[in-house]
Amino acid sequence: MANVIGIINTLRMSSIHMRTLKITKIDDYTISNGNNAVTVRCEIDGREGKWLMKCYFRHKPNLRAIYGDGYFPEEMGIFSIDGKLEFIDVVVVRWVEGKPLDTFIGARNTDYASLSREFDILAKDTLDAPHAHGDIKPDNIIVGEANKMTLIDLDATWLPSFSYKDNGELGTIMYRHPGRDAEFFNERIDDYPIAIISTALASLALDRATMELYMKPDKTLFDPELCIKGYDRALNDAMRIFLEHNDIVHYRIAEGLQSTSPLISNIDKLFGYLPMPLPTTLPEGAWEHRYAGLWGYKFNDEWIVPPIFDYCSGIRNGAAHALVGDKRFEFNVDNNAPIRRYIVTKISSTPEPRISQKERERMSGKSPRYAKIGHSDNKGKLWSFDEDTLLMLYTMDGWSMSSIARYFGRSETAVRARLSKLKIPIPRRRRRRRRQSQ
Repeated sequence: MANVIGIINTLRMSSIHMRTLKITKIDDYTISNGNNAVTVRCEIDGREGKWLMKCYFRHKPNLRAIYGDGYFPEEMGIFSIDGKLEFIDVVVVRWVEGKPLDTFIGARNTDYASLSREFDILAKDTLDAPHAHGDIKPDNIIVGEANKMTLIDLDATWLPSFSYKDNGELGTIMYRHPGRDAEFFNERIDDYPIAIISTALASLALDRATMELYMKPDKTLFDPELCIKGYDRALNDAMRIFLEHNDIVHYRIAEGLQSTSPLISNIDKLFGYLPMPLPTTLPEGAWEHRYAGLWGYKFNDEWIVPPIFDYCSGIRNGAAHALVGDKRFEFNVDNNAPIRRYIVTKISSTPEPRISQKERERMSGKSPRYAKIGHSDNKGKLWSFDEDTLLMLYTMDGWSMSSIARYFGRSETAVRARLSKLKIPIPRRRRRRRRQSQ
């Protein structure tokens, strides 16, 4: 059976036994080995330019479906230790000029802002494609001229014709969701690694000094096991940095790393909102709209503020949009307080948010904890995370119990039970004073 050493020795020989291809030049200094194959840059008779040749020492059943005409079964002859000649599969693809992304991470003069922009473009194109890569990591991303990025190594690709039985790889552990197993093999396998790399590059671009403190020897920032439990300090700092710089789209992408599922809700839409800037004013006629549980503003049926916020108030109320996040200190809260708070960002022509001092004091006080997973009420109906958010906001805004119940389509008993579960003070019923008879 072929092995790495046998393939490397063959590639360094003056002549290579090939069945159909005629190799005219081997750049032996480019030889490297991976989990399944030895790769080398070469030149091929009848083909212009440089080519990457992958010589497989492990059988991969899906190579023809993935690479098409670039797949050559039993193409290269390798002599085994006992002198027998055996043939191994070969894949030939166009050589991509550039350097792997991981060589830029942690380097002194790296332009993280440019890398972040280009990766987000690559991420959107990848998520919109009818197939999935399957093993996205910095090693498999080549950075070329003007930091343009290209994915390489398609061995773990998912195609619509594949089932989970065709899955031979799970991706690299530092960039995959802990819940990804052999049965999770579909068009969403790239969600989590894309979110990890996008969050890392965007946070490094905004606050390099802070985020490089978390960089491990393997140049990773986040631990997926800790991320889904909410304990990853690097991720918490990255989300704080995004809020401080009003980068709400990357905040949402980073929030997806806490997902208990390998797929991240609406991640393709989030990359589609980049690099849409948040406006400082809203045109007359714009109004808030909800999509997939989040709020934004539309004008003439087009998003002018993408739906990335937990809550949006009407323009008549000051056109504020709100987020719920960790350790946001907009209201001069103690930096060490590990609690959730309301974050309000103003988008109007006025310099200060139209929030009363009493409301500001109330918002800067401690808010109850609540989980991101849903909880059922006494009738078994699930309360989602954003419903809890709105419930807290409307209660703080002074809505009556009956109004809140009508809005959510639930009974007052269910609303009272949920408020009690969240430890939110239940609004008191206003009693009408009886007129005294004269």
